[in-house]
Amino acid sequence: MHNDLIQFNYEGLHPYHLKEKLRIGDKYDPVSTPSVSSGSKKYKRKIFGLTESRIGNFLLTIVAHESLNNIKQSNNLELYCHNGLHSDLVLKAKDQYNIILYKNKLIFSNTSRRLDDNPFFSYIGIKFETILCKQLSPTDGSHNKLLLKGKYGRWNFKSVVEIDSFKSNNNNKTLETMSQNERYNNYCEIKLCYSDAATPNVLKNLKTKHELLMFLKKNVTSFSQKFRKWIFQSYFGRQNILTVGIRNKNFKVVCNEEFDIEKDILPFAKSEYQEMYSKFINSIDTLDEKYQEIYDKVKALQKNEKDVFIMDCTSLNVKLVETNEQNKFENILIPEYLEWVNNKNDILLSNKNIDKKFYTKCKESSINNLAEDMTKMSVSDNSVSL
Repeated sequence: MHNDLIQFNYEGLHPYHLKEKLRIGDKYDPVSTPSVSSGSKKYKRKIFGLTESRIGNFLLTIVAHESLNNIKQSNNLELYCHNGLHSDLVLKAKDQYNIILYKNKLIFSNTSRRLDDNPFFSYIGIKFETILCKQLSPTDGSHNKLLLKGKYGRWNFKSVVEIDSFKSNNNNKTLETMSQNERYNNYCEIKLCYSDAATPNVLKNLKTKHELLMFLKKNVTSFSQKFRKWIFQSYFGRQNILTVGIRNKNFKVVCNEEFDIEKDILPFAKSEYQEMYSKFINSIDTLDEKYQEIYDKVKALQKNEKDVFIMDCTSLNVKLVETNEQNKFENILIPEYLEWVNNKNDILLSNKNIDKKFYTKCKESSINNLAEDMTKMSVSDNSVSL
């Protein structure tokens, strides 16, 4: 998302820059503690309309990816989803999803309209991202998403994941010029947490990242739940760097530090949260089994390819839903996607949310394949050492 219009490039992603004087250790010196609350009154959160597709932008991205790169849509069975579905299933979240099995694509759409989201606390997290990325205060929920393709167990999938930022490497390469592996090693998830125990004296005396994580475990409310979310979001989102900020009760950032998922976060999980770590190591097998169960239930119930189902992530209960305005087939699978899969006709330029000038330029010239291939990624206990 760029200038309120959708562009299919890396322009909206900016590198993060840690506040060096707010890193733990001897050089800690909080001479400047930026506020994450400033500018919040101008922020307008995204609320989905009753009949608005929750996966509309994802489906637009699928069309653009295949159209611009001359990719013929495969008839093979494949999962389409937002990336959060994977962790929702492994962690048995309370979320519910609509499901459609259409043209051999098992398509998932979260039912949440975000009505319960607290706009202020949504804002301060995004504000922290803009502080590190040296950008203006956010005024809406515009963000950057990456199209991922890969395979978990027997299941090929395409998903989109929100990317907060990336780390500039020593060669100052842009994302476009980085190799796929370089991008994976530099994509970053940014999180903000609260602790009033994070005083200058305490932070100055923390010498290692392990010590900082132990501090967070003891002094951040519900840290185990936050930490679990960080791990699964980062792994399934193909982000190898986790940058964490700490704010105080005055909404001032008093600390920031970066962690390597494989070198810092997973070893900590293995030593401090064994059950969580076990879930992580077995997550691909878990997903393989759950997607098979979901597919079997849908196939058993489906009478028409336009049937819409609803699923509870906690119980995996799947049932056919009566057609209404909110979960109608045509509301979930947008016209641009249906026109593409049924007639191979790209009509994205008719969509008001597409940057028409940019997309026309893309169609008239070659474009990089912006989908990240995760097929070779795996979870292995051997990759984690203490």
